[in-house]
Amino acid sequence: MSEGLYAKIISWDWKEAVIAYNSAMPGVVELHVSWNGGVRYMESLEADGLGRITIDDLMPDTTYSIELTQASGRRKLEFKTLPAPEGPELARLALVADPHLSTHPENRKGRCMVESAMILTDVVNQCNSLSPDLVVVPGDITNKGSVDEFKLAGKLLTLLDAPILAVPGNHDLPNPAAEALWTEYFGAKSGVRRVGDFTIVGLNTANARLSASDASLLEDELKRPGKLIIASHYQLFHNPRVYRGNGAKTIVNSLEYTELLNSLSERDDVIIYAGHQNVPSRFQAGDAMQLNLPQPTQYPCGFILTQAFANGLYHSFIPISSEIIRQWSRCAGNAAAGFHNESQWESEYRSVATDMNFIHEFTPQLEIVR
Repeated sequence: MSEGLYAKIISWDWKEAVIAYNSAMPGVVELHVSWNGGVRYMESLEADGLGRITIDDLMPDTTYSIELTQASGRRKLEFKTLPAPEGPELARLALVADPHLSTHPENRKGRCMVESAMILTDVVNQCNSLSPDLVVVPGDITNKGSVDEFKLAGKLLTLLDAPILAVPGNHDLPNPAAEALWTEYFGAKSGVRRVGDFTIVGLNTANARLSASDASLLEDELKRPGKLIIASHYQLFHNPRVYRGNGAKTIVNSLEYTELLNSLSERDDVIIYAGHQNVPSRFQAGDAMQLNLPQPTQYPCGFILTQAFANGLYHSFIPISSEIIRQWSRCAGNAAAGFHNESQWESEYRSVATDMNFIHEFTPQLEIVR
């Protein structure tokens, strides 16, 4: 699936890190981990040349150097753990963008359409094991908005233990029949949930527009005390990191709501989670933060866990369980980028690990009470 030894640190927080590896040859992967004079030796459980290694019992706010050795080569990696959180955990959200549940008989450009139901089942199981207060799904639950896709999506997502806030994406609502199916299986196309001191607003931007009713909803919520989380399929603010491919990436009627968007950008207690392009990247929109989310069915294949503490929101990338599927999607996407001359499928464009594992800090004087 690849030449030489591929290795990347795909997720970390203040106490552990996950390394994914993929080799062209079989053999045990050896790890030498070093930090501040400390050294640890680890190795993979199997010699298949493809998998993950989790390094636990790490120290917060510490730089670690890792050297991987395997039959096909050697790699050196470095990362810094996040600072330790302050106080008890106040809220927990699972952000699952663009599952693209599909009945298509073949995969396409690195997107795992055939495995999409299996992947969504895995994501549901992982969410249940993580026990979030709310699962947020900002669009493209289905791939073509068909009856079979909606029926399957409804069946799988009802297995979630946590409540769900879902808003549609452009793939969910391709025609009026699909709009009726959305209402049947998921209800309203926008809405509000509250978790502790957080208000989570889901917007229906499936047509790449902010509606007058959703704009009014946002205006009302901006007047309330507490921190505001916004889930939208399309970005509300242009992110220069998301620039490849055709079609709208941001709501196309932003000029109509300049005043509202300016109000959002003046708040450092506002964070926006967007799907659609699935190029994990952060954009500082004034004082507010906008994060483009990954998707489970295309590299980097996973979702985001957000944990709230007194000092901010901690974000961790949660990969799907199968590293084989993740690596196939990476390699197939890179091949498709060359074959179709569409650079948006390149894995390095679609995955920036440092943008998926981070803290969004709050103004110190603001307290969260749950």
